[in-house]
Amino acid sequence: MQRTSQFTSTDPNQLMARKPELSQETIEKLGLERLSRLVLEAAARDTGFRKLLKAALAGLKGPQAVAAIVDRRLGALAKARSFIDWHKARAFRDDLSAMLAIIMGELTEASPTLAADRLVSFVLTHSDVFERCDDSSGAIQGVYHTAVEGLGDLAARMPPADRPALVLRITGHLGVDEWACLRRMALGLVPHLDAAALNTWDTVLSAEVSKRQLSAPRTTKASPMRQERTGAESFIIIRQAIADARGDVDGFIALNTQLPAYMRDSIGTARRLLGAARLDEALQAVRSAKGASSKDSAPQRFTELLDSDIDGFDLDNVGEAGATRLEAEILDALGRSDEAQALRWASFARRLDVKMLRDYLAHLPDFDEFDALDRAFAHVRAMADHHAALAFLITWPKLDLAASHVLAHASAWEGRHYGLLSRAADALEADHPLAATILLRSLLTDILNQGRSSAYGHGARYLKTLDRLASEIPMHDGTAAAEAGAHVVQIADHATWRASLIRQHGRKQGFWVLVEDKH
Repeated sequence: MQRTSQFTSTDPNQLMARKPELSQETIEKLGLERLSRLVLEAAARDTGFRKLLKAALAGLKGPQAVAAIVDRRLGALAKARSFIDWHKARAFRDDLSAMLAIIMGELTEASPTLAADRLVSFVLTHSDVFERCDDSSGAIQGVYHTAVEGLGDLAARMPPADRPALVLRITGHLGVDEWACLRRMALGLVPHLDAAALNTWDTVLSAEVSKRQLSAPRTTKASPMRQERTGAESFIIIRQAIADARGDVDGFIALNTQLPAYMRDSIGTARRLLGAARLDEALQAVRSAKGASSKDSAPQRFTELLDSDIDGFDLDNVGEAGATRLEAEILDALGRSDEAQALRWASFARRLDVKMLRDYLAHLPDFDEFDALDRAFAHVRAMADHHAALAFLITWPKLDLAASHVLAHASAWEGRHYGLLSRAADALEADHPLAATILLRSLLTDILNQGRSSAYGHGARYLKTLDRLASEIPMHDGTAAAEAGAHVVQIADHATWRASLIRQHGRKQGFWVLVEDKH
């Protein structure tokens, strides 16, 4: 009887093709001398690695030696005044990342308390750094965001007796925390403090609130990381977090009323009341929040939201959508499920809110969701806003209906909705090349008709995709045809359409140069 065994290749080509596994065990087999040589060579090539290596060597002398390395770099960073151009921004980001890695790595291992103190010092440099660098990519802000988020983990490793001093140090800088970095660090500390420390901190924060006024809201757009100028509001928000940690719903609500109207967390209030099983109060609170939202917020058209967030589908504003979901949840808790379902369906029907429809289906009896889903798709396809309907069908996803919808409204697609149309084309091109072609032609035609040279790179990419899709679309007498419901859609074959494009836009050399590059 023939024996079977696990196959082991003796082919030298296959053996050579295997990549060596990188692990601590395999690296240790290299031996100290060879490994040391590799480390020195890597340190010579990589500045960031060299800094980490020096910090690790300093750690042999104790945590203070590592802290001294960080302190020297922090001192230089605080004194620097030169502007950092875009071409220097990457190297500067790498330098910041290396310093943060030392704090979060070597120094944390040696002394979490010293590391937490230096992490705060690092974050305190953020305002000056942001003002003197070109960070259009947001990469440098990203380093500081990582630092802000890292304090909670550090606090968990600190001796509990050392945490109150860190709390007070952060509190002392909250009044000049324009980007709200210190506020977020403070919020990360709340879960790591015992009841006595929370009580002491709350007393300090309350005293600070009494000394300050609230800040005026910003009237200009700011970075996503940038928040309002902080007066009393940061102290109030942290006090709310402390109230949450205590399970003090009424304390949270009372503090919420002290915030300026545009910062109040009315939906959060209702959710906390729901969590406390105070259902009638929760329902009243969420309905008040919805009323204020619809009164104070300018409605956004669906088409304005598509280019920035295909998952939103919010015809008014995100706050009201969240409030509607919460209102339905509260109605369910009150035993008023029919009202909750009616609310969910009405909200879906008006907004084409994917999440709301999923909630509606989840609360139906078994097997009822199939008929409901057919009714929902019929409603979507009947929408007057064809772009809204396409966005829903792509996001659900229901790609066969999305393709049919594209074909049924072949002349309706507007290239200015490039965020939606490009994503829809990407989703459809594999199985529905004709629908994808219609969308891509709309996008490219809009770019060239408008002469939007900044988008020529995208246009060249669209044309390359169209060239590829052409072979996948059956042609007859120079046209491609497909049925879409009662409609028969015909479009010119790719060669004819491309020739027409050259006749109309052949002088746009900037575009055609990019087309040649793409090919």
